[in-house]
Amino acid sequence: MANDTLRAFCSVYNYALAEYEKAVLPVCPTIALRGKWFTEANERNGAIRDLAKWKKAVDALDNPTHRQIYLLCLLTGLRKTEACRLEWSRVLPDRLFIRENKSNRPFHLPLLDEHRAVIESMKGMHKQWVFAPHWKQLDSSAGFPSRRSR
Repeated sequence: MANDTLRAFCSVYNYALAEYEKAVLPVCPTIALRGKWFTEANERNGAIRDLAKWKKAVDALDNPTHRQIYLLCLLTGLRKTEACRLEWSRVLPDRLFIRENKSNRPFHLPLLDEHRAVIESMKGMHKQWVFAPHWKQLDSSAGFPSRRSR
């Protein structure tokens, strides 16, 4: 949070320096903190830095449905919520139809054999949802940071 505040302040200050050339403003005060910003505990994008460690953590999950959700996210680039909200009616023979996503623009995701294997393993578990009923209690220990912890 502190780093975000410093970044925002620095952006606004530098904009004011550029926009109002006649203003007598000193150099941005955040320059004194260069190299001394706080180390952030959670990376914002949740990028997987060590794939082997991540895979080991996913394989260790007790719930097989959770393992499949994380694997599908890794293979497709879907967000966790997009995968969890996947309905069987949206699984087409050659693609997934993702209706609800962060950008609010529906899109089609072509299916590869690896994707199909994950999805097929979930058949018969629920009539409507591919990953139900477990998706509401997903364990974030496998490398997907929880939004609540930010």
